[in-house]
Amino acid sequence: MNTKRIVGLAALCLICAVAASALTLWAMTRGLFGIYPPTPETGATPQTSPQDSTATPTPTKKPTPTPTKAPSVTSQPTISVPPTPTPKPNEATNGDPEPKDHPEDSMILSTERLIEKLYEEVSPSVVSIEVEVEEFGKSQFRTNQGSGLILRETGEIATNAAILSIATDKNGNLLANAIVRVKVKDIDRPFAAALIGHDVLSGLAVIKIDPADHKLKPGVFAQAPDVRIGQVVMAVGYPDILYESGGLSSGLITGINRTVLLEDGLAVQMLQTNAPVSLNCSGGPLLNLKGEVLGLTNCAVIREAIDSLSYVLPSAVVQTVSVELIDNGQTSGRSWLGVSVLSEASFLELQKLYGLPDGLYVSHVISDSPAYTADLRKNDIITRLNGIDVGTSLDISRFLQINPPGTLVEIRVYRRTDGRYYNLKTYLQEKIG
Repeated sequence: MNTKRIVGLAALCLICAVAASALTLWAMTRGLFGIYPPTPETGATPQTSPQDSTATPTPTKKPTPTPTKAPSVTSQPTISVPPTPTPKPNEATNGDPEPKDHPEDSMILSTERLIEKLYEEVSPSVVSIEVEVEEFGKSQFRTNQGSGLILRETGEIATNAAILSIATDKNGNLLANAIVRVKVKDIDRPFAAALIGHDVLSGLAVIKIDPADHKLKPGVFAQAPDVRIGQVVMAVGYPDILYESGGLSSGLITGINRTVLLEDGLAVQMLQTNAPVSLNCSGGPLLNLKGEVLGLTNCAVIREAIDSLSYVLPSAVVQTVSVELIDNGQTSGRSWLGVSVLSEASFLELQKLYGLPDGLYVSHVISDSPAYTADLRKNDIITRLNGIDVGTSLDISRFLQINPPGTLVEIRVYRRTDGRYYNLKTYLQEKIG
């Protein structure tokens, strides 16, 4: 009896405990104790039993905000931006960009077009010259190339006499087995050329072609040219044997009235430029930015090995000598001595080394010249001419200009081989051709 009573009490206690647990759980879900179930993590969906989801609605009073890293594309209004219009090419400049927003580009573009235009205008006046000489008894040829400038519509062309040096004899006449061909721009066939004459002193030669029914375009010389240091210039010629395409280089005037020794020792005032001029372009014109001829390049200039500059025979000399050659076939009336001397700078180095006297150091004596007949020798130092001290190449040049052919000249020289002074005498001769 007691046993049944004890079992009944235990069962009653168990039922009460289960009922209390269920009641406590129900009260917590209702928030009656101020305790809420744990909040699910951001972005996670709370897991509930089917009974809870149907019996307990989701609270809406204090929703938990869900942070996001970037705004939703669909939640923000979309701003429509019109596409940037593509600028049309400038028809006037053949598709080049408008330069008005970039002054530097505009300046460069203008300069390029100016040079292109000048070349197109001037290049028909510049010719290619090829000299060919057959060697006797051989099937071989010696050749030389250069450039020239058309002087007249009748076919006269000025060029560098050095181009023809392999084709002329000691009297300056064209050899019988020599051929001179001239190529003119936009004319398919080459022309045979004849030698009109050449001037040894200036290094200028004039040849002539027969243009037949072709119209030639002479170069335009600058009248009283205002040449300045730093002036932009262009040299036009024909490089190598590229007949179909000309040569163009540009640079600055780096020297005016530059004294340059010519082939026979005389000095002439020339222009100096840093525009590169190859040997095959020698004889072509130097131009200003108006397309006018300022001179002819590299005529009979003795250049030192380290000299990278180019020299230009001034337009006034080119015109004067050319007219005389065309009219008379030769130049005349000028006195000639026939020596070449070192530049003042080179001689100064020798003076420092060997203690030589002031004067002109003879580097070469031309055969059969007045200096040769007077027994003037290489390495002699000319100290006086007719009692007048000389120390620069200009001194000997002026002496020849004021003394006519036939003048008796007494030459005072210091001879290095024996360390003695000598008085030599000779007569100035007239230089022809």
